[in-house]
Amino acid sequence: MFQMILAQANPIAATVKETAGLADKIVDLISLYGLKVLAALVIFLVGQYLAKLVSKAVYKGMSRSGKGETLAKFLSSMVNAVVMVFVVIATINKLGVETTSFLAIFGAAGLAIGLALQGSLGNLASGVLLIIFRPYNVGDGVQIGAVAGTVLDIQIFSTIIQTGENKKVIIPNGKITGDIITNFTVLGSRRLELPFMIAPEMDLERVRGVIRQVLDADERVLKSPNYDMIVADWGDKVKLVVRPYVQPKDFDSLSSDLIERINLVLRALA
Repeated sequence: MFQMILAQANPIAATVKETAGLADKIVDLISLYGLKVLAALVIFLVGQYLAKLVSKAVYKGMSRSGKGETLAKFLSSMVNAVVMVFVVIATINKLGVETTSFLAIFGAAGLAIGLALQGSLGNLASGVLLIIFRPYNVGDGVQIGAVAGTVLDIQIFSTIIQTGENKKVIIPNGKITGDIITNFTVLGSRRLELPFMIAPEMDLERVRGVIRQVLDADERVLKSPNYDMIVADWGDKVKLVVRPYVQPKDFDSLSSDLIERINLVLRALA
């Protein structure tokens, strides 16, 4: 009877011994890797928090400097991504994984992406330069290469122009930085150059007098800097160039109005 009970107890004891051995192994694994996992988790959470703090600081700094919302968001996102890459590498390294291979993979991937997106990266870099140095702002009248119009938006990869014919033109920023940029708005005024052909027998001072009356009667003609009139040619006809200064927004409309009104008074004078 005793031997039968002993025989039944032996498997139970073996099972208990195996369970105890397994528990010991689990305890050993926890003691070996538990601290590493905990430390890695702490590194990741703290790094993520610091990445958010740094990106927010960059965003606030760029916004206060007046560099524009687009650039502020872009740079803050870039800073957050770069910091998180280092955080992830540090986390993996704390777990005991060799990170040299990861760095090599990231480097090769970055090179491949850079070659594939060479044009886009050039436009991106040009967009950052345009937003920082501000050769023009939204609402400015500009001419970029052969395109003239009003700036609707300055984006990271392109600039959007509305032409006088109400066309929307999207110009890659890389092309803009390599071309001639003319800003018609930044100086606060533009000068019209209106040529009129006068008969040589007409009294030039009297002609100037009636033109002055037209210019002085129009509030859109700026008093400072003041207008002038020059003789550009004297042959069969006298070429008199009238040069009033106007605000950029009035350039086209006032040009048309002055040409019409001055020609009418000159015809009446003749």
